Amino acid sequence: MLYISSHTKHPQESFFAAQQLTTDTTFLNTLADAVSNIPSTFDSLTAWDQANDPHWSQFISIFKNPGSYYKELTAAGGEDAQTWDQFKQNYEAGKVSDLPGALKKFAGQIDSINKQANGR
Repeated sequence: MLYISSHTKHPQESFFAAQQLTTDTTFLNTLADAVSNIPSTFDSLTAWDQANDPHWSQFISIFKNPGSYYKELTAAGGEDAQTWDQFKQNYEAGKVSDLPGALKKFAGQIDSINKQANGR
């Protein structure tokens, strides 16, 4: 989803930009090529001239995978993501000796963060 603030000083331009970034396949493919990335919609990915390039195959597989999506938005905002970042840093620094146990503890932390955010 994409929202345009009701307080924007340029509503027509904002709508045009939103439209380009969400529905214009040609624009999205040109943008993807310009920034060396894959297009951001399924239609643009299907029409992309580099879709068969092996360089992009892993990214395209991830993008097309129905189980691949951004985390669910919650009342906790970004606190769960910050907690995950801290966990990853600790793991990469060698501070996590029991990964299964640490992941279980982390899941409990996320549950706690979400309960607090929802006022339970």
